[in-house]
Amino acid sequence: LVMDASDWSHFVSQEEAVIVTRFSFFGRSGWKSPFSRDPAALFDDERLRLRLDLFESLPLASLAAQTDQNFHHYILTSTLLPRWALRELRAKCAEVLPDDKFSIVPRQPGIAATHLRRFLAARSKTGKSLHVILDDDDALSNDFVARLRERMSSLSAPTEEEYRCVSFAKGYAFDLTDFSKSQLRVYSHRYPFINLGLAMVGASDKQNLLSVAHRKFPLKYEHALVNQAPHMFVRAIHSANDSRVEVGERWQELDNWRDNADMAQRFPYMLRA
Repeated sequence: LVMDASDWSHFVSQEEAVIVTRFSFFGRSGWKSPFSRDPAALFDDERLRLRLDLFESLPLASLAAQTDQNFHHYILTSTLLPRWALRELRAKCAEVLPDDKFSIVPRQPGIAATHLRRFLAARSKTGKSLHVILDDDDALSNDFVARLRERMSSLSAPTEEEYRCVSFAKGYAFDLTDFSKSQLRVYSHRYPFINLGLAMVGASDKQNLLSVAHRKFPLKYEHALVNQAPHMFVRAIHSANDSRVEVGERWQELDNWRDNADMAQRFPYMLRA
């Protein structure tokens, strides 16, 4: 699909954003945690109940709150996921999203990027896709999709072989290590080009954010690194993280975060934690 400036503007404003979540997918997906290599640990009942609770409270809640509802939630999971967990996963999605706004896709062990590529290619009507990675224990600001369209539209139209990426670098970290409500902490931090806060446009049947090095690939093409925008995401820290994450020296803790105006306006679901 060859686009001129007008085509590109129309595409960005109208294209369905595909929000990609891996929920206990067993296979090659970029995770390096012990859970990702051990089915017994990955599908442990206690772990799954924690992941389901986090999934409901963070990513699902943030998608239901989006000011721009032109998105589809693609949830890649495993055929090995216990039936009770699959039922709960479907029930939690159906409770807050219309049936046509999410797809739960159990797949055999394999390469997550391949499963995503096939889904994007089958769903796209233009040959190009706009997609965002959202892990099952993270969340987005309620204006994320809307702001993404604004920043993506500021880039020039890509050729057939090119990609365009936007990275929102600023976000919050939600420390759930101690589940006592009095101990929940929120920090401000900045991480350019991590999966969280990153979006891509490109050919639906080629590269996607699960198949590329997200810190290097966007730099090969015209891109937008947004350092000064408001906080755009929430990253959870807890006992079952799938990636290494801990409070950093440069993180700034928010005092009285429940009274924070930005939290109330753009992350209202957080106040229910």
